[in-house]
Amino acid sequence: ESGSLIENASGASQDVIHTNHEGNFLSWNVLNNSSELEKGNGPNVAAGVQVFNDFGYEKQLTHFDERGNRMYSAYGICESRTVFDEFGNIVERRFYNKEGIEGIHLEAGYHKLKIIWSKDGNRRSSLSYFNVNNQPVHHKSRGYHKVKYTYNSQNRLLKISYLDINEELINRDDNGVAMIEFEYDLDGKVSNTKRLNKDGKEI
Repeated sequence: ESGSLIENASGASQDVIHTNHEGNFLSWNVLNNSSELEKGNGPNVAAGVQVFNDFGYEKQLTHFDERGNRMYSAYGICESRTVFDEFGNIVERRFYNKEGIEGIHLEAGYHKLKIIWSKDGNRRSSLSYFNVNNQPVHHKSRGYHKVKYTYNSQNRLLKISYLDINEELINRDDNGVAMIEFEYDLDGKVSNTKRLNKDGKEI
C-alpha cells in the first residue's frame, strides 16, 4: 500500500474500528494524519463507544472528544441507551448529557422515545416522546407527540395518525400531514395512499 494520508475538511484522515468476534462495532476512533484523535466525519466526534446486548443489538452509544470527554455528535446525541423487548423490537430509548445524567436529544428535543407493539411483536401500536420528567412533548422538528397505528382485521395497516400532547390530531411541522390512510386490493397489496391534514383535506 502506498500514498500519503489526506485529511478531509473535518481534519480526519483515518478511522480505527474495533469489533468483537461477531463483527459488531465496539468502538471507533477518528484520527488525523499524525494518528491523533480528531473530531470529524459525519458525527463530528473523535471517538464512539457502543455496548451490545446478548443478541447483538446496540443498547448504549456514547461519543467522546479528543481528550476523552463526553460530547454531543453533530446529530445531537451525547449518549443513548436503548431497551428491547423479547422480539428484538425497540421499546424505549433515552438520551443522556455530558455529565451522564438524563438529558435530551438536542436536535429532536426529547429525552425518551417509547414504542408500544402488539402482543406478538409484529405490529407497532404507537410511538411517543417524553421529557426528563416523563411528561409528553412534541418532537422538535416534526411537531407531534405521538404516532398511532391502526390495523384492520387482517392486521394490515389502515391508518397512521399524528397526535399532539392531548392526543388530538395535529399537522406535522415538516410536511403538514396529520393522517396517512391506506387502501388495499383483493390481493392485499396497497392500492391507494392518502395523506390528509387534521381537517381531512388531502395533501
